Amino acid sequence: MAVLTVMTWNVQNLFAPATTDRLDADAYQAKLAALAGLIDQVAPDVLAVQEIGADPVLADLAAACTTKFEHYLAGVPDGRGIRVGLLSTRRFVRNRDITPIPRTRLAGPDRRMTTPPARQAAGCCRARSASALSR
Repeated sequence: MAVLTVMTWNVQNLFAPATTDRLDADAYQAKLAALAGLIDQVAPDVLAVQEIGADPVLADLAAACTTKFEHYLAGVPDGRGIRVGLLSTRRFVRNRDITPIPRTRLAGPDRRMTTPPARQAAGCCRARSASALSR
């Protein structure tokens, strides 16, 4: 039986440092190493992350891990520049950014429609990967 391990993690404002700030660069590398250590303990096939910066952050995180995340993508940033992202050991065969987050039903007796609070990210990314048996 094929097994697919999925992990999700809010990495709390993982942004690449300004190139001229050595203290920020050291803190960034330390954070990447700490995240990678825990991610590698799980060794997921797919890792969904929240609160990341631009695309190079995913490449940096993938490189810091011993798990071979050869495929990654970042969603559309919200007004603060924060994104969601996916890293995968399996190739993506199709992806789509979904923005804004669609209206959802509340679970309650009134069944009202609601929108997410304005402080939340403005979208998500969705990807379909190759079959669980192919890498």
